[in-house]
Amino acid sequence: MLDFIFRLVGSVDNVKVTGASNFNVVSVVTNQVALSAVIDISLDAAKVVGEHYKVDGNLNGLMELWGEGAFE
Repeated sequence: MLDFIFRLVGSVDNVKVTGASNFNVVSVVTNQVALSAVIDISLDAAKVVGEHYKVDGNLNGLMELWGEGAFE
């Protein structure tokens, strides 16, 4: 059995999400003792645009992850 450890550190600036208002509620599970709820939703389509991102990470020592720039 392989234990994967994924580490990702990063930041994003000026992120805009459109289309997220068109969602479907898949399930709702409530816990009245803890006064909590888990809500599972699905998005048909959403667009995420950001002015800048920067990430640095590692996938279990097998693959380095890094990048910087604008995203869409």
